[in-house]
Amino acid sequence: MGQKTEARIRQRGSLRATDAELSALVSQMACRCAKCTNYDDAPLARAMFQSVEERGQTLDAAAGSLGIDVGDGAYLLAGLRQDVAVDFALTLLTGRKPDLLNRQEEPV
Repeated sequence: MGQKTEARIRQRGSLRATDAELSALVSQMACRCAKCTNYDDAPLARAMFQSVEERGQTLDAAAGSLGIDVGDGAYLLAGLRQDVAVDFALTLLTGRKPDLLNRQEEPV
């Protein structure tokens, strides 16, 4: 979680995050996961995730706006969702902040 998010949670005196804070965390994880991969299509996967998960576009609309086949878009989205799920699970299991996980980042 970012420092601002942590500060807001502390101010409330609660360890529970709001829906918006969880959404921001998942979005940050998706961006980081896309950056951590060695795949040439990582930027497309990230764009698909943002379009579908954050903007609420349909799979067809998101793929069309990126100029790719719907099947390819679904494949990219599924791969990034899996990476985010693993990252999220590691965060919960280790109790560490997501940015402190032992992941090696590669330039996209």
